[in-house]
Amino acid sequence: TEIQLTVVGNYTINTTYANDTVNNRGFQSPQPNLQVNVSASPNTAPTAPNLNLPTNFTNFSYIPQLNWSNSSDVDGQAITYGIQVDKNNNFGSNEWVRAGIAETVNTTGESTITGLADGEYFWRVNATDGTAWSAYSNHRRFTIDTTAPRLNVTAPLNNSNTSSTSVSLNFA
Repeated sequence: TEIQLTVVGNYTINTTYANDTVNNRGFQSPQPNLQVNVSASPNTAPTAPNLNLPTNFTNFSYIPQLNWSNSSDVDGQAITYGIQVDKNNNFGSNEWVRAGIAETVNTTGESTITGLADGEYFWRVNATDGTAWSAYSNHRRFTIDTTAPRLNVTAPLNNSNTSSTSVSLNFA
């Protein structure tokens, strides 16, 4: 007789006796109960995501949306993502972190990043199937610069007159 145990867990199977087709009864000796442990097949982590946008070394006057290609999972499990943004490429003091980003069709992105001041940042993403995490993607770098340049014309003076057909502008 075959018993299908499809759920992970520990089972106790009572094997006190068995009957054959002519009603002969046999008893289990010395242990009437059989202990069985059903474990899950090994889980394979998803593949590492590939970063799409922004491209490396891009400058912004705002906090950009970050976008990556979806990972795959050979076990067919749903995938979510984690993202790290840091001022250092060793990601030792993350400026912004988020996990549990739901996968969308083909590519997934993050547009709710807040609190990043002007400066240079590195970012990377990893994926999880709820059991195992992938390796991190390669990291990329972007710069946020929200300060407009100052333009200060020192010569010629405003409302000045000249007879020259060539005017030189001086800036400070």
